[in-house]
Amino acid sequence: MPVLASMGSRSVKETLKPLRQGTLSQIETRLGPILPTGCLDNQASKDHSRERLLPLDRTFWCWLWQILQGNTSCREVLKQVAMLFALHGRSIDENSSAYCQSRKLILPGLLQRIYIHIAQAAFCWAPGTNHLQGRRLKALDGTSARLADTPENQAAFPQPESQNPGAGFPVLKMVALFCVASGAILGHATGNLWM
Repeated sequence: MPVLASMGSRSVKETLKPLRQGTLSQIETRLGPILPTGCLDNQASKDHSRERLLPLDRTFWCWLWQILQGNTSCREVLKQVAMLFALHGRSIDENSSAYCQSRKLILPGLLQRIYIHIAQAAFCWAPGTNHLQGRRLKALDGTSARLADTPENQAAFPQPESQNPGAGFPVLKMVALFCVASGAILGHATGNLWM
């Protein structure tokens, strides 16, 4: 097994524990340096163009914190933001509506850019190997996830035929190619049950 774990144990529990225990500020400090420079700057126009309570960078870090907490509620995210503001003598309304709206405005293209940057960096940081004539070992894995039950999602990702119409959720299928040495996702594809 040491051959497949050349960088040491990378179990989800061990890897995420320090991040899950981190505050918004700590997560940004730890993970911010690996993001592409300027990727979370406010845009010149349209969404996230003005400095508000939840600009693009704060919304992104809030969303990441929310995911690391096991996809906790938006209300819990706003409690974290309120604590940050309290440290600076300010207070905010803990209504999560503004955060939910701002989170929806994070563009998929931005997330794709961050994903590619981090995957390439992790691939470069991974140690080389003498196995397979120096080639990197890769693994393929797939899974599925239930999506929000919206007409758009039902059309693109229909629920399984075994469920009664209207009684299930849309199902997204995912497959990913991983670098075994770094754990980085090198490529991925999504689709529906009928692909």
